[in-house]
Parts: sequence; C-alpha cells; structure tokens
Amino acid sequence: IVDELLQASPLPLHISEIYNYVKKFRNTNEKSIIRNIQVNSKSLFVIYSGSFVGLSSKMYFQTPTKFRRIKPSHFSLIKLQVFNGFTVEEVVNYFVKEFNYHPTQVHYQLKQKAEVGVLKITKNNKIKFLKKL
Repeated sequence: IVDELLQASPLPLHISEIYNYVKKFRNTNEKSIIRNIQVNSKSLFVIYSGSFVGLSSKMYFQTPTKFRRIKPSHFSLIKLQVFNGFTVEEVVNYFVKEFNYHPTQVHYQLKQKAEVGVLKITKNNKIKFLKKL
C-alpha cells in the first residue's frame, strides 16, 4: 500500500500522510508503519530527515530531498503558548517562514500536541491551550 502511494506521488511524503492513507485500508498505527518502512528501507524506501519517505527506485526532480528535522524545542509548551488564539494556518505559516519546515510537519506536530491534551484545535480552526505553565 505504501509503495503504491509513493509511486503515485511526485514527491516524498511525510509519515502522517502515509498513515492517513494506509489507515483507510488497514487497522494499523503510525509506529507499525514506520517499523515496516524501516525494515524495507534499504531495498524499497528512502527515509529523509523530518519524517519524509520516498522510494529508493524513484528520482525526485521537483523538490529537494533535504527536509529539515523538527527541533523539539520549537514545539515546547513555552514556545507554543504564544500562539494561543491564533489560527492553525497562522501557526503553520510562522514555522514555515521562520524555520523552513514543511507545512505537513507543522500540522503533524500540532496534531500530536492535541492528541496528548496540550492543546485543542477549535471548530473555527484556532489553537486553544489546555495546559498552562
């Protein structure tokens, strides 16, 4: 399934994009997908910085394959709290412009923070912090 998805994509994909696709067909989790990709990484997949995955048999001409690895300190509670009340897109745009992250990486980080109860993304797509310092 991952091979087919990456074959159809002109670019390497973030692990969250791969997971969102695979979960439509299989009951799985991100860790399982990552492990399977790592097991096959030498022959089938290439794992790039920043949790991006491509095919080893494919040349990617449309984009550089040097993705920035996320610095955990950029997404610490202290740093993120200044964005309370901002829209998700405002936060994404900031991190893309300031640190040259891929938008998918920022969305993924915010989703992870929401899943562990640090923040909530409201119906109007704004960030609301649930944990205070």
